[in-house]
Amino acid sequence: MLIKLGDKIRVNHRGGADRVGTITQIGIGLTQSDPAGELGPNVEEYETELGYLGAVSFDADNGEGYWAYFDQIEEVINEEDSTVMTDALDHHLIMKKGVVR
Repeated sequence: MLIKLGDKIRVNHRGGADRVGTITQIGIGLTQSDPAGELGPNVEEYETELGYLGAVSFDADNGEGYWAYFDQIEEVINEEDSTVMTDALDHHLIMKKGVVR
């Protein structure tokens, strides 16, 4: 999956609930002793299928800053899809409420 700075992602928070946030940094690990990519180059985008070591820093929706390894990223959340889903849910709830009246 292609990830880019500014993308909204869902991350598997091993042992806890998934986190959602916006990517602020992408670091590539160049050695086995640097799996999070702290010492490697920072890039603007990265294709996770390339299989390099590394991690992203992201600001979660709750305002907290976190980081995650590439393999913890579950998906990139498309803002258009998110808006369409929210609109559809709102419509469903309005219709349901209207039927209940």
